[in-house]
Amino acid sequence: SHLPPRQSPRFGQNASWVMTSSGLWPYGEGSVAPGAVDRLVEGYIPLRLDQGVIRPASQSELLQARLNFYQAAKGPEADETIDCLLSLVDLQLALCGLDAAGATFRPVVPLSLDGQPALEARRLQLQKTLTTSYRQRAERNQRQNRHTQAIADYEASLEFQETPESLNGLAWLLATNSGQKDPVRALAIAHRGCEITGWSDWRLLTTYAVACAEL
Repeated sequence: SHLPPRQSPRFGQNASWVMTSSGLWPYGEGSVAPGAVDRLVEGYIPLRLDQGVIRPASQSELLQARLNFYQAAKGPEADETIDCLLSLVDLQLALCGLDAAGATFRPVVPLSLDGQPALEARRLQLQKTLTTSYRQRAERNQRQNRHTQAIADYEASLEFQETPESLNGLAWLLATNSGQKDPVRALAIAHRGCEITGWSDWRLLTTYAVACAEL
């Protein structure tokens, strides 16, 4: 017997027990080790019912179920939760699911991981990857005149990390694209780009000048 599709283990009041298809398990702080969680997820959520057909759960489905378990059992800032979340982002990126990866990663951006150097290193690497991936997609959309999508992707890139390239790209579109022109915002964004580059990047200086001229 298995849990129904997309149903993660359910916790009782005050998280004193967890219900699985095999019955009730007592739960308390430290009573469920990472290995036990792996066995719980793999043992009790290995299948999915898809349009009447039973199939093996995908790796992303298992990771998502495991993440749900950790979030409920340990909280959103627990090491196990963050480790599982970062693993899910890695997998989503490998499967070319940039927007899914971005949505999964957002809750971990504001967290302080100074005391967990391994997790912090992984977080920073994924943050850099997402920043670059959104900027590159924005540039492709911009070249193909899909300006609305380009603006959204530049904004997503900047949500993860401010870079001169994304600041310049977004400011330029807002200053020059007739459909989404916003010279006031373009000027503020270009000004920020000039600040972080010490007023030495000719591309940002040009964009700044264009935004000023559009006011």
